[in-house]
Amino acid sequence: SYRKTTKALSSLYRQILLQEVDRGIASELIEKMNGFPASYEILSKADIKSHLGVILDEMGVVVESNLFSNGRQTIMALVGTTGVGKTTTIAKLAAWQSKRYKKRVALITLDNYGIAAIEQLKSYARIIGIPLAIAVNIAELKRSIKKYKDKELIIIDTPGINPHNKRLIQNLKGYFAKLSDLQTHLVLSATTKEKDLIAITEAFKVMNIHRLLFTKIDESSTYGNMVNLLIRTNIPLSFLCSGQKVPDDIEAGSTEKLVNLLFKAPGHNSQQSAGSFHIPDSQAVDLDNSPAIRVYFVANQ
Repeated sequence: SYRKTTKALSSLYRQILLQEVDRGIASELIEKMNGFPASYEILSKADIKSHLGVILDEMGVVVESNLFSNGRQTIMALVGTTGVGKTTTIAKLAAWQSKRYKKRVALITLDNYGIAAIEQLKSYARIIGIPLAIAVNIAELKRSIKKYKDKELIIIDTPGINPHNKRLIQNLKGYFAKLSDLQTHLVLSATTKEKDLIAITEAFKVMNIHRLLFTKIDESSTYGNMVNLLIRTNIPLSFLCSGQKVPDDIEAGSTEKLVNLLFKAPGHNSQQSAGSFHIPDSQAVDLDNSPAIRVYFVANQ
């Protein structure tokens, strides 16, 4: 039983390392998994994914899925770098809330640089059947928000900003300085390497980021960078986006979804039951010939 548990844990460890979860985070995750009572039964029979979700919660992953249920007007701004899909994500959110949940929605764009993005947003607003205002300064932003005081949801589009341009980030921060009820979502691409995700988040942190929103899930094959960032920052996850379909390719973030993504590593059998996690002996990592894992388990002992 001990030998089988050890092999299953080492296979799980290899799985999350293949997904580029940080080695230190992966080791802590395995240690917590090994600390569960009857860990062998969990690994061989029970729902390994639900237990991984519990561990991710314990390690600092926060998910905020009830963003529109407070009964008050919601004002949210999407910020981030160029090319991460802010405009398409705004269209998804607007259509999702307007069509599916019958919310009164309005859009405001501050993007005075991207003419193509403005035209795209105008097209989306026209198709969805919701109003769009263009604000070129703080006064116009305030007027637009006041104009839409009867709306249940206002979504603000912003220009893509180079994270190294602190002046532009500070300028954008000035637009939101006196909006106390604003939700600021930092939009990040799942395809961005982890060091850049950290640098981007750090650069935009001066804007008081409330949520992280990941796009292009379908364009990546590894998702450990997302998990690492969520654990290190403790900033709640709001939404996950994949594909270009409006409004279908968006969903509320969840630890369950993150765990499912971690099981998409190369070599993982996608036909395997989601309710179990069984690694045949032939696939288990040989502890005696795997220095990284051998060192880990010696330390764990």
